[in-house]
Amino acid sequence: MPAVSIIMPVYNSKKYLEQAVKSVTAQTFTDFELILVDDGSTDDSGTLCDKFAEQDSRIRVIHKENGGICSARNAGLDAASGDYIGFIDNDDEYDPNMLLETVSIMEKEKVDWVRFSRKRRTVYEDGSVKADSNGVVGIAAAGECVVLRSEKLFESYCKLKQSGALYGIWNALFRRDIIEKYNIRFDTSVRFGGEDWLFNIEYFTHVESVAFLGRDLYIYNRRVTHSTSTKYDFNRIEAVLKVVKAESEIIKNLQLKSYFEAVNLFLFTINCCECGKIMVHPKCSLSRKQKISIFKQIREELLSSDAHILKKAFKLLPLSKNKAALSLLLYLHMYSLFLLFFKIKANLKKEV
Repeated sequence: MPAVSIIMPVYNSKKYLEQAVKSVTAQTFTDFELILVDDGSTDDSGTLCDKFAEQDSRIRVIHKENGGICSARNAGLDAASGDYIGFIDNDDEYDPNMLLETVSIMEKEKVDWVRFSRKRRTVYEDGSVKADSNGVVGIAAAGECVVLRSEKLFESYCKLKQSGALYGIWNALFRRDIIEKYNIRFDTSVRFGGEDWLFNIEYFTHVESVAFLGRDLYIYNRRVTHSTSTKYDFNRIEAVLKVVKAESEIIKNLQLKSYFEAVNLFLFTINCCECGKIMVHPKCSLSRKQKISIFKQIREELLSSDAHILKKAFKLLPLSKNKAALSLLLYLHMYSLFLLFFKIKANLKKEV
């Protein structure tokens, strides 16, 4: 049995696939299996997968009918045999030392989860490239490893959410025994990012320790010409609503005492902001009434109707000035002004 199973969903990616695969096979830590899940590709991607498997015995290939990235990842999880699980997309790359560093931390610190920074390379149509780093910024400084355990981990939930330290599944190493014990799988009804967050939330509820490593060990290649992040799809709002329900249950189970309402108010603000960004997209056909209905739905799921409790929660809220102002607009039911903020922000972005 290998120490690590790396799962890579593959769909019509022959242009970038070799680079992604090579970033795995070139790892300085060699005790792994790479599971390539060909999700019904209509180009030569499936043939390329078979070719790579012939060249390296650590590579396994699964060919299946097209079912989407969640279905492909689930097929990979079903086939995995390693102690640890990692994920990579078919057009991204690993740093050569990703496995060496994360497996070492897993075993040295005896943690259930290792999360690390990622380098985001945005490639524009004109060929220009912009790079930045994110993932565990605000939790672990560059080169630093911060371990949070038990109560400290759960009390830091707001900070973890706001920093983005729990977003994405590629910049992490998971324990397979936890995934299998609780039958954690990707929700195939969710697309465009929400599936990662839901998977991470479920995993988070079953861990007792997480190591955050301030090292850019994953390279996320964001190509603006075809990236799903540039498209509009109502499914993204549905994903946020599913996340809201899941997070509401988590907060109840964590029993954060005096922080309970503050955490809920924080989550209310952050999730409404996610919806706000989507709602101002030019292709969003939702009426004003429908948009407000969604905000109210999130409010009912998370917030207390007791004004005194909410005022106390505001004082504990770990938000920036902008987010605090937006939170106040939401608290006062000023949804139109809230959406106007995102519309102005989107227009300013176009002009830059």
